[in-house]
Amino acid sequence: MFYGRDFRPRRVCERAYGIGVKVSTFIVPALKYLSGEAIQAGDTIRYHGEPGRVEFVVTHKVGDASLDWFIDTFPGGGAMIEAQGFGSVFLGLENLDEDLEFVSRGTADPKA
Repeated sequence: MFYGRDFRPRRVCERAYGIGVKVSTFIVPALKYLSGEAIQAGDTIRYHGEPGRVEFVVTHKVGDASLDWFIDTFPGGGAMIEAQGFGSVFLGLENLDEDLEFVSRGTADPKA
């Protein structure tokens, strides 16, 4: 089974406080490469054999409209990568496959 197919935030706790107020707690698992490492911004990668890096990762809404759009459009989130020959590409859960390979940890700041 492909890792990302069942990737959905899991509701682990739901409590009612007062009338009509419901608080839910969600666990959002990290996105992972097929090799098992968590995908992080700044990672050095290979995509379809081409070198690249992870620009950012989104797994849940963060209150930033530009990032929250990815969650609304790609339920479960994904990762924006930049790879030589491809430019910037957003990979939703269905696209996190064997063509995305982890090379090494980097820094999220491209100037560092």
